[in-house]
Amino acid sequence: MDFLERYADRIVHLAECGCMIWMGETNRHGYGRIAQGGRGRRKRKFVHREAVNAPDGLVVRHSCNVPCCVNPDHLILGSQIENMADMVKAGRSRSRIRPEHVDALRACVVAGCSTSFLADLAGVPANALNRAVRGDTFAVVGTPAPAHRNKGERHPCAKLTDDDVAFIRSNVAAGEKQSRLARAFGVTPQAVNLIIKGRNRRPDQ
Repeated sequence: MDFLERYADRIVHLAECGCMIWMGETNRHGYGRIAQGGRGRRKRKFVHREAVNAPDGLVVRHSCNVPCCVNPDHLILGSQIENMADMVKAGRSRSRIRPEHVDALRACVVAGCSTSFLADLAGVPANALNRAVRGDTFAVVGTPAPAHRNKGERHPCAKLTDDDVAFIRSNVAAGEKQSRLARAFGVTPQAVNLIIKGRNRRPDQ
């Protein structure tokens, strides 16, 4: 007996769209779940994975964009990147990085901006911005940033030379106030702080 036959009493067929709606337990995102296993070994599994017997390592994508649908004809095996692309196209992504901004962010990284600095400006976690720039989450939107970047004083927007950065670091280490150095070089205290923390103009750049 396959999955649909076994749980037929928990599934409603919608003739208009072809969806098979799971009427049992769901999580907060609307995906159906079932508990399997004996006492002490019970484990909750997602019903859409069980409906197509999805192997480990692959995600199940809903072509209908209905999380509680278990119609095998609406379920497609794929990668997490493809799944994220589906969410973006359907407007279901909760990411604060918008698809239309990704290419601009990648261009900034190519020009030499640090991803940590861009993450601070965008108000998103640095790892989320890194994934977008590498193409892990927005691969279908544009081209991932190439490895070569204009770094340090070669950055077209750089206000400080490498010697300036070295001077700032050595003077802060000697006890000079960051705010005073910021005024002397015509940059913001936040910029100096990022340099000292190594989040901008890293020593290896």
